[in-house]
Amino acid sequence: MTNIFDHVGINVKDVDASKKFYTELLAPLGYRCNFELPRHQVYAFGHHKPQLWIMPGKDESRECGPVHICFATWSRSQVDKFYEAGLKAGAKDNGKPGLRKDYHR
Repeated sequence: MTNIFDHVGINVKDVDASKKFYTELLAPLGYRCNFELPRHQVYAFGHHKPQLWIMPGKDESRECGPVHICFATWSRSQVDKFYEAGLKAGAKDNGKPGLRKDYHR
């Protein structure tokens, strides 16, 4: 593991405009849109795996909503310890750790 982040997701006001923007912006770096859930307006960019995710914000009045960050770990045990440490430190639980087979192993 060489990165602290596995992937980062950002909520955007205009998904279509943002997809076009990131497609053009990231092309010179070799990144492309390599994951899509068009029904949910979710798109992700990366080299070999989806790393930068864009999706619609939950509140139409916001320019940009919360950010989703997925940290990289070495093991399932490390995931569980990280989750417990986050709760103890005051983090809000928006979903327990678990497999998300629809987008990542």
